[in-house]
Amino acid sequence: MGADGGEQELSAAGWMRYSFRLSPEQQAFVDAYLANGGNGTKAYLIAYPECTRESARRLASELLKNPDISLTLSEAKRGAVKRMLGRFEVTAESWLAVQAAMAFFNPTDILSYDGRSLTLKPTTEIPPEALVAIKSVEVAEGKLKVQFVDRQSAMDALGRYLGLFKDRSEVTLDVSRTLADQLGAAQARLAAAVPEGSAHG
Repeated sequence: MGADGGEQELSAAGWMRYSFRLSPEQQAFVDAYLANGGNGTKAYLIAYPECTRESARRLASELLKNPDISLTLSEAKRGAVKRMLGRFEVTAESWLAVQAAMAFFNPTDILSYDGRSLTLKPTTEIPPEALVAIKSVEVAEGKLKVQFVDRQSAMDALGRYLGLFKDRSEVTLDVSRTLADQLGAAQARLAAAVPEGSAHG
């Protein structure tokens, strides 16, 4: 496999290599495919530079169906996601903290009111957890407009995560009895609850 400038760049990018049964050309295709954002034709031309562009489009599609290449790409993408989540420290705890901050933020931590108008506090005075509640800030015709995140959506997400309530789709119905049976039982309960003759006064 000839080494050109493009392949040297791919090597420097540090993509992980996996121990699947790939030829050097197939590994070069995988590296190029990941590096260019998923363009199979360009990746194939890097791995097989003698190929024409028209053939590369067709052969790249076939190569992507190769089980070893498909698995290698899946593992590489999964690894990239894990590295990204690690870089931003995305954990269940951090997600809960952000949702709680959006659900229970206090607007007075963000805005000041002097009796006539609202002003945005300096960012140094706003608690870090309150900053996540700000969706947008704009000034139109001299008036401050602050839009906050949807508090109810954050509270709903917390409730579902903590199991505080069930979705309506989880409601179970007793289908072992016919509708007539259930109506009859309801009428019997109603008759028992209302003394005979009370309806006539």
